[in-house]
Amino acid sequence: FCNQWLDVVGLAVTGRLLERTMRIPRLGRKGAEHLAADMNYILNVFTALGVSGHPHPLLGYVAQLVTLDDQLLRSKIQLRRSDNDVSGALEVIKRVELRIAYVRSISV
Repeated sequence: FCNQWLDVVGLAVTGRLLERTMRIPRLGRKGAEHLAADMNYILNVFTALGVSGHPHPLLGYVAQLVTLDDQLLRSKIQLRRSDNDVSGALEVIKRVELRIAYVRSISV
């Protein structure tokens, strides 16, 4: 019962955090560092709980993207643009990368 409850709570927290992250209008360097620290804290909490499937991989990926070097983020986006795979998960990743670049004012 506890693991089922923690799974539901973990999914809700992850979903809400990612949703609110995608709504950030602009993100400077200091804000990006703060957001990455907060996300990494949540990642550590989920890891310590040991619930199967947590932390969600997308949470860790977004935590990396917000502080990734500008040129590396541009390169990732350009590589994905050339990829014709339109599977659901890959499409989400493409959109997340584009959104993070946009809020960080990185032209792609």
